[in-house]
Amino acid sequence: MLKWMKLKNLALVEEAEIQFGPAFNVITGETGAGKSVIMGGVGLLLGERADKSAIRIGADRCEISAEFELSRTDSRAAALLKENALDLEDAPNILCIRRVITPSATRNFINATPVSLQLLRSFGELLVDIHAANENQSLLKSSEQLDALDRFAGISELLQKNAEVWNELKEIREKHAHFLESMPSE
Repeated sequence: MLKWMKLKNLALVEEAEIQFGPAFNVITGETGAGKSVIMGGVGLLLGERADKSAIRIGADRCEISAEFELSRTDSRAAALLKENALDLEDAPNILCIRRVITPSATRNFINATPVSLQLLRSFGELLVDIHAANENQSLLKSSEQLDALDRFAGISELLQKNAEVWNELKEIREKHAHFLESMPSE
């Protein structure tokens, strides 16, 4: 869940901080109120490519930062954190993302650790589901429907255990096949 976001020198915004409430959040407003800038900032946090034109005129850089609270049952995010040696020791279940955009480069950070855009994008797919007018929704994908049901059922630990057992079985089958291949033929 997105808890807060800070924008600095993004498009027309000099500085803004937004606190989000628990559960469902909606961003509405009149044309020109800044909804697109906010959503652009969220997109950049989730791994969209940055362009130097995002930097506010007169500023030397743009910075977007946010804090996400991870669900304790989301094994996908936990696995991605572990796989990339990004630990949450200081604040369990809290993920801080920051992007710094300059005219010459963009730097991405997760919990103060520099990360690639691809890794940022991988986390972005897990963290936020944006539903805007005329856009495809992730719940139209059958794999996302199954993941949502699994999270709702709270069976992430069972799924993890099942995956571990399945991997052990695959390994045993491979060893068995290798053993049979190494047997002398008569």
